[in-house]
Amino acid sequence: SDDMVNWTALHFALEPDERDGTAAPALLLDPAHLTVKGEDVIPPRDTRSGAKPGEDQVLTPTAPLDFYGPGVFPYEGVYLVLLPVFHHWRGQWPSTADIQLAVSRDARHFTRPGPRRAFLTTGMDGTWDSKWIYPSLRPVRMGDELWLYYTGTNHNHAGQLDAKAAKEETAIGRAILRLDGFVAAEADYEGGVLLTPAFQFTGKRLELNLNTGAGGVARVELLRESGEPIRGFTMAEADELNGNSVRMQVTWNKGNADVSALAGQPVRLRIKMRSAKLYAFQFL
Repeated sequence: SDDMVNWTALHFALEPDERDGTAAPALLLDPAHLTVKGEDVIPPRDTRSGAKPGEDQVLTPTAPLDFYGPGVFPYEGVYLVLLPVFHHWRGQWPSTADIQLAVSRDARHFTRPGPRRAFLTTGMDGTWDSKWIYPSLRPVRMGDELWLYYTGTNHNHAGQLDAKAAKEETAIGRAILRLDGFVAAEADYEGGVLLTPAFQFTGKRLELNLNTGAGGVARVELLRESGEPIRGFTMAEADELNGNSVRMQVTWNKGNADVSALAGQPVRLRIKMRSAKLYAFQFL
């Protein structure tokens, strides 16, 4: 909407899908609806009213999870979502919520990267945020960190207090993330290689948002669009990178960082890593 009065037609952009349904141990998804099998699932109710004291008001059978009020925000040319996910894959249980991450390039088609694990999890048993967390709209940048504020509580969707908690608590928490640290390409101790599509850049040097820890290493090779290594920027000429920085400068031949001669040409990056996490790269 341009005027907050007239709106385009609504459409689904992000919803629980068959992968969510089939991942739940007691649920099967058919083309029309979710059906329940197994003896450990609470029998269905027809309405959300009339729940017994301490009982959640979740329709069963139902999808194993719900998305609660996702906030979409632009970030570095894409759209990100800190996605509150209400889990009830045993009918009314576990009745808790954490936060997943979703991403889109057009704000219409969203994916949840990786294996859909929690991006931000609930706290330890007995703590103030052990049963439910809910994010603010977007993170706040503070220097080289992103601060993610969230509401947490130690009772579940039905209002039942964590059995290990001394009293009911609700508070606002802050999670701290490294700049651009939403996801990473990770190489284990045996090593791995990341090869980018071809792209054009402007700038004179290349920086990585990289964490090798103490014993990891990374090297970068520049390739032509055809995949041919570019003389002066080959893997054999690449200097080893070791450390933990959001702006680690890439060099070749013992300190040469100047890549300006390749600006405007289609290139690819081949990044070889061991025991390292690569979060982002940029040309400056």
